[in-house]
Amino acid sequence: MHETTIPAIVALQRGGNFVEAERQCRVALARDPDAADLLLLLAMSLHFQGRVDDALPFYRRLADLVPPSPIHWSNYATALAEAGRLGDAEAAWHRVIDLDPRNVDARIRAGLLLIARKDYLAAREMLLDAFELDRHSATVRIHAARACALAHDFRGAEDLIGPWRQWLPLHDDPLQLELAQQLMPLGRTPDARDLLAEMVARNPGYLEARVLLAKVEERYNRLDAAERLLQAIDLTSATQSLRQEILQLQATLLLRRGNGEAARAILEQNPPVQAGDYAYYYELARACDKANDADAAMAALALAHARHADELRHAAPRSFGPAAPAMPGDIHTVS
Repeated sequence: MHETTIPAIVALQRGGNFVEAERQCRVALARDPDAADLLLLLAMSLHFQGRVDDALPFYRRLADLVPPSPIHWSNYATALAEAGRLGDAEAAWHRVIDLDPRNVDARIRAGLLLIARKDYLAAREMLLDAFELDRHSATVRIHAARACALAHDFRGAEDLIGPWRQWLPLHDDPLQLELAQQLMPLGRTPDARDLLAEMVARNPGYLEARVLLAKVEERYNRLDAAERLLQAIDLTSATQSLRQEILQLQATLLLRRGNGEAARAILEQNPPVQAGDYAYYYELARACDKANDADAAMAALALAHARHADELRHAAPRSFGPAAPAMPGDIHTVS
């Protein structure tokens, strides 16, 4: 019955006509409500329209089929994360792992989700489990190094990305950007700069790499180079969080030029997207101090310290308990 219907729906999806694909899926499902292929095509048609919440019940129906499939649970977990239901997405990824214990990608996705939830210790354990399953994967090593660094296990991060030169070229710009980010706190900023400069030269429109390179140039007192990198960016093409990052860096450069008033104006007109952005409040404190407003500077500094302490509690929660050992007492290294 579906031999002709399914190819027609797939052709509609490939042609971008997702509304008609949805309609035909619903017509066919009215005759056969449990057809897995049609349920998946309907979920995808809704998903492609940006209607993730509408797609979720159909992904869930597929996940509940017997016998359960790790593929359907993976699709469900992905959609849950896109819908912002991170706790449910984490549970779904654990279900994938239960069904397929050697699924490295599921452990990576679960680990990255735990990082997004700031559960750094759990993310570290999850990604180190993935590393044990595939010790030669650059992707696993880079993401696991990130989790280790966030959990203040810098020796573990160093061990994981030690052979990074062997992985080049990565042929994956987001992964190369992640590698550059992980090299910097390990004292390898010149190497990170080389990776970023190569990406920007090859792909000038990769804004995340351009902004990070501008930050590196600022740290090395190459202010003109940092400003040129930022001047080439059209802010309207940046995401909200990246736009905030760019404006904050522009304020930092103004501070380096001695213009505290202009830096303060940029920061106050563009408050942080994320409530825990302590770096923003440190910069605001510096700008207020440069503008000779001591009271405002101290108020911003208090907010920075409070948010920074909250971040550290996520990194090593037991280190803030009543009987806390010296940090990093709750961390175990890789080797």
